[in-house]
Amino acid sequence: MIIKNSLRPAIFTLVFAIYTLSKKGSNHQYLGISTTHIIIKQRSNRYVYDLTSIQNITIDLKKKLIPLISGGIISSLSLLAMVLDMMTFDTIALLCAGLLIFYYGFTEYVVIDINAAHVDKKFWLKSKHKIADIQPMINIVNYFLQHRHFPPLYVHVPYHAVPNYIHSGAQPVRSKEYLFFSLFSKVSTSVSAIMIDPARLDQPIYFESEADHIAVGHYRINQSAIIGIDQPINS
Repeated sequence: MIIKNSLRPAIFTLVFAIYTLSKKGSNHQYLGISTTHIIIKQRSNRYVYDLTSIQNITIDLKKKLIPLISGGIISSLSLLAMVLDMMTFDTIALLCAGLLIFYYGFTEYVVIDINAAHVDKKFWLKSKHKIADIQPMINIVNYFLQHRHFPPLYVHVPYHAVPNYIHSGAQPVRSKEYLFFSLFSKVSTSVSAIMIDPARLDQPIYFESEADHIAVGHYRINQSAIIGIDQPINS
């Protein structure tokens, strides 16, 4: 389903995970997950898919075959003309154009493939994006498709400072420090792991895959999203 201009407020307020595709001024293009939908804002369109209608979602690297083939043909014909002693400015220009088109097609792009009920849509992303950055969000969606609930995430904080990262009020509270989310609990002698249900967060987290985390949050964790707290070893 494509929704133009603006998202329905009911969907937007439930978005708990965001991966930014691009952001220029007020133009924010992103991949988002809500408790009930996947939202992809790309160019002027917002594509909204009901999670229960999705049969499969994958991410892969692909080349654009049409420019790859056409660029190869143009370059080959231009080279052939040059070999046959037809080296003119137009021939050189055509060769350069063919090589550029070939390079455009040869470049690998991240492609998100969503197979939903009666819909199979591929989203081609800019070449700057990497599979490793988006894969955790795809994994979360696939986990939901298998288990019908989202996997827990963990925030690791110093055990004596746990209250500084939690709030129990009705309104979101901005955190003085970033919160880093991971898929696994890694407690130590001085670190507690706050286990949360991401779908219950009152503010979205932003995905950016790093060695020690998959997402970043700018707000304290609301009490209602906390499943439990793994205490430090030997605490």
